Amino acid sequence: MRFLTQGTTLDNPKEMRALRVKATRFVLLDGELYKRGFSQPLLKCLTPEEGNYVLREIHEEIWGNHLGGRALAGKVVKQGYFWLTMLQNA
Repeated sequence: MRFLTQGTTLDNPKEMRALRVKATRFVLLDGELYKRGFSQPLLKCLTPEEGNYVLREIHEEIWGNHLGGRALAGKVVKQGYFWLTMLQNA
């Protein structure tokens, strides 16, 4: 996120190029980080704590049934959220 907000650079040119490529998948809007998707709207990036809360809400209360990990992660994306360890947490 520092790269997007402050333009932070890395000393290693190879790592810097990889960072630039990864950064194109994200956008900052009003101080909030979002992940760009190919066929879906922007997904709001969450902290791991926020992500776990969303998982619990969708898994237990909103959907009222017990879903597998991939299905649960899919529901999270449909609600407009994303975090890096989403599949592992689901």
